[in-house]
Amino acid sequence: MEHRSSQESAPAINALLVGEVERHLRRREAAKQLAVLALLAVGLPALFLGPIVISSIFWMVGILWGFYLPWTWVFAGSFVLLVPLLFRTERRTGGNYYADSVLANRDTSAAVPMFLLAFTNIGSLVALGQRPRDPAIALVELFLWGPRQILDAVRTLRGVRMVAAANRSRVVNIFLALRTCDHADIPALFPGGDAEGGLALAYLLWYGWIGVSKDASRVWLESESRKVGEMPPHNY
Repeated sequence: MEHRSSQESAPAINALLVGEVERHLRRREAAKQLAVLALLAVGLPALFLGPIVISSIFWMVGILWGFYLPWTWVFAGSFVLLVPLLFRTERRTGGNYYADSVLANRDTSAAVPMFLLAFTNIGSLVALGQRPRDPAIALVELFLWGPRQILDAVRTLRGVRMVAAANRSRVVNIFLALRTCDHADIPALFPGGDAEGGLALAYLLWYGWIGVSKDASRVWLESESRKVGEMPPHNY
């Protein structure tokens, strides 16, 4: 009788575990979507910072020289010219505009120690101390902050859409299979190749549930992911 009760409770426990995994998957999906909205909420208003500052400077210079134009005209022209340039610069530098500019223009008469150059931020600070940078670099870095948030939001949204078609049941099955071992070989997970399984694996990787080896042959659950399966015992 006791043995039968144990057998009947096993499917119920497994169903609870599946439900727990599914809830965590949905929460992380929602967190990604909120991250996109947050990036856009701060990035879009910040996009106007550069044009406002530049147009104000040119507008005031124009007044001093006796040449007047409505500020809104100057702002519109600054926005049309500056914003595409900022996006292009941000794409080209990959978010490292300030560090690259400071290191590229450091004072070569007082070289930065090589071991410090291995750490970009430290090398930038040392170089900045050796030769104070043109304030324009700091200003451009400030202007780039808005485009940076928007581009991050776009990249995140693209990733979400790429894995949106993943079969959630397959995702949960892979998650539970990886929970039972330290790591798994990808060919063993998908013998003969499996597009649906590959998409499910991409989903887990995108949302940070799993890690992958450098040669992309093995995967494993991250430490935080393993905590999802650590459910307390239930009484029936």
